[in-house]
Amino acid sequence: MSKSTHHQERVLYTLSSDVVKSVERYARKIRNGNKSGFVADAIEAYINLLKKNVETNRLSDAYALSAKYNRKINQEWQVADAELDKALDDIEK
Repeated sequence: MSKSTHHQERVLYTLSSDVVKSVERYARKIRNGNKSGFVADAIEAYINLLKKNVETNRLSDAYALSAKYNRKINQEWQVADAELDKALDDIEK
């Protein structure tokens, strides 16, 4: 995670004792005991994941719309192909 040089604020949140124990355990291993740094990293990572999911959903919607448009064009060409085939058959008769 990138370390921010922005202004820091002290905040107070209520967490379950299980979450606090996990924060303490992981902060010891990953951030040399810096619980605030670990929590900040975790929150930043979660926010980035949420942003990525939003972008993924937008792309998915765009791809679905494109596929729908492409199916419509394909159907129009199928009609044109069928008409051409009939005209060619009529010419050959």
